[in-house]
This record gives sequence, C-alpha cells and structure tokens, in this order.
Amino acid sequence: MKIKPEQLEKLAELLMTSYRAKELIVTGSGDAQIKKKVAEVIAKNFVEEEAIEEEARKMLVSHARAARD
Repeated sequence: MKIKPEQLEKLAELLMTSYRAKELIVTGSGDAQIKKKVAEVIAKNFVEEEAIEEEARKMLVSHARAARD
C-alpha cells in the first residue's frame, strides 16, 4: 500500500494526539522531531509490509504453478 507524505504526517499527528490524551506520552518542545520520527517509522513499516506482500505474491504464483504441474 502506498501512502502519501501528507497522510503520514496526519497519521503521526493523530497518534501523538491520541497518546497525549491517554497520557501515554508527555512531550516537551521537541514535538516536531517526535512527529517526524513517528512518520519515518510508519513509512518504514509500510515499505516492509509491501516487501512481505510481494514475497507472498511470489510464493502464491510459485505454488499455483506447482499445483498445475
């Protein structure tokens, strides 16, 4: 799944807002840095997930071919 940079930013903001409301995090003046890092981690996760899905598609094709033979 491809995610746009503005979607990443919004998701990071929503997470931080939710975590603050639940008192799971307390931030100081570095909110922008934290939000940027959260967005980077989410983006990395999406890339990793896409790689896993691609590997699964390859395995599916391979198994389908084997089943036909």
